[in-house]
Order: sequence, then structure tokens, then C-alpha cells
Amino acid sequence: MHCFLRRCRTTWPAAGADYVAGTYGAWCSDLARTYSTGEPTAQQREAYAALWEIETATINMVRPSMPAEEPFYFCKQSFEKAS
Repeated sequence: MHCFLRRCRTTWPAAGADYVAGTYGAWCSDLARTYSTGEPTAQQREAYAALWEIETATINMVRPSMPAEEPFYFCKQSFEKAS
């Protein structure tokens, strides 16, 4: 089996992203970083804070032998409530 990686860089006004994705058989993964290239706006800071809070809460709720759908739906519902 082979692992395939791809890397993209995108630049938006006052923000950038570095994205790496890979597959190994049926398993898919990605790693993304988002950063500000200038002083972030209040809206960007609020969005980042909400993202950080939900991501951290999702990671903290994961337990051994938990079905993968539980953290997925927890995260999905958390974003729906926040928006």
C-alpha cells in the first residue's frame, strides 16, 4: 500500500493557509494551518476562538472504544450551535 500526499498553499487577503492531505488505503487524513499575515480583524479573532474551543472540546471528549461518529456529531452540533 502507498501513501499519497499533496500540499497546497492559498493566500487570502490578510490570511494564509498551508494544507497537507494524505491517503493510505481507505484511510484519509489532512493537516491544515491557518494564519494571519497582518493584524487579524475582530471577526477573524472571534472565529478562531470559537474554532479552538470546539476543537479542544471535541478532542477532550474522545475515549477509548468510542464509536467515531460520537466525536463527529459532537463537533458538528457544536458548530451548528455556534453559528
